[in-house]
Amino acid sequence: MAKRVKLSCKLGTAPTNQSAMNSLAEMPMFDYTKTVDKMPNGSKDTFDSYEFKTDWNGSTNYMRTNNGNIFSTDKNNGLRFYTSSTIGKDRRLYYQWWNRSQNLFLPNVVGFTGAWENLNRQYHPRLDMVCFHYCDKNGTRTFDYRPTEALRSHNESSHYWNYGNTGQHDSGSQWWIGYTLSSSRRQAIYNGEHYLFGMSMDIKFRTGAGSHTADGRFWNFRPIIAASSTGSISLENAATCESGHRLVIPATGNSYPVSSNVMRLT
Repeated sequence: MAKRVKLSCKLGTAPTNQSAMNSLAEMPMFDYTKTVDKMPNGSKDTFDSYEFKTDWNGSTNYMRTNNGNIFSTDKNNGLRFYTSSTIGKDRRLYYQWWNRSQNLFLPNVVGFTGAWENLNRQYHPRLDMVCFHYCDKNGTRTFDYRPTEALRSHNESSHYWNYGNTGQHDSGSQWWIGYTLSSSRRQAIYNGEHYLFGMSMDIKFRTGAGSHTADGRFWNFRPIIAASSTGSISLENAATCESGHRLVIPATGNSYPVSSNVMRLT
């Protein structure tokens, strides 16, 4: 059976809500298996003036992950964060994908949309920040940019998520997440021919004052591909996202160097 070609959403668009998101095919942003182990206590890096850090808040780490596919359209195959035992304090986990030798190397990635679900509205792992990592056509690292412009305001009833929200959040519901780079940074990525090779996430395990476990998943993450250096991003239904000019997403294993402006496929 022939493999299905993967395409991005229409350039300059992103799925407008959970229904549109769930109607689209998988659109990977990079090879999700290329992770770097940031589980040791105190693991940290500062990107774009933000510290990504693992903090056990104790002598033992009970935070766990399945290293799942954050791009999967099947929640059960998505990226799971959970605790193996009860923990009584909030904890931070630094999770990172990083590979500059073999990856997808998508051009003009200026944002993302994705889904999150937790299993307990009070005790859960939630997303507090993201950073994109870029390289040039030779594989040389260039920018570490955080997408910080929310495409929607945080909304508890519609389940639209924004970074940094404290307190309780509905369990058993699909939350929609959408962010882009600032206008000036979208322009820098588009005009400078920078390619995405990785991403870092700051996960907050919210456990409150008592001894509780946390569990949740992220899936349906997709890139937002710029149509121009200054063009705005529009939220659209699935039919519109599947129309017009769309980026062909390379197969896993794309490698550098680039020859004659065409990426070599291995």
